[in-house]
Amino acid sequence: GTTASPATQSSPSRQAGPASQPGRRGGRLVAALRAEPRTFNPVVATDAPSKEIIWRTAADLIHINRQTQQTEPALATRWQVSKDGLHYTLDLRRDVRFSDGDPFDADDVVFSFAAYLDEKVDAPQRDLFIVAGKPIVVRKLGPYSVAVDLAAPYAAAERLFDSVAMLPKHRLEGAYKEGRLSAAWGI
Repeated sequence: GTTASPATQSSPSRQAGPASQPGRRGGRLVAALRAEPRTFNPVVATDAPSKEIIWRTAADLIHINRQTQQTEPALATRWQVSKDGLHYTLDLRRDVRFSDGDPFDADDVVFSFAAYLDEKVDAPQRDLFIVAGKPIVVRKLGPYSVAVDLAAPYAAAERLFDSVAMLPKHRLEGAYKEGRLSAAWGI
């Protein structure tokens, strides 16, 4: 489907603050780590060095501020929750590009969650996206809007979107379709 649930709350919607300055190409990222990362692939990373690098080079949809423990906009500028707590509608930032210059949009979000949820990929995050025994469903509503449907209300649902790196569909779809996503973006 491509329509949002008609029963949405208007009060819990969150809005992003002022836009930060866009990044610029080039430069270097230096991180002091105790060991080398094993992968740059967020779908399969389990070691701390890999996660540290991915955390510094990828973005999530909704971020948890580690000091206040409050959710904050990240790639999603705002979101609404249906009154029954089963449906989330996320509006995405329009000014984001991947490091290769391609724009980030709803197709990347749908692709990312499909990859994380695919049992064949065996992503360690998969269990996080199972609510009441059923996987969440992520649907594209428009170029910069997605819906997330849960099988049951989940009090910490906004936190499902924290620390989950969004993937560039244009770069990884081929590897995913060929069954080799887990091996992509190795060292």
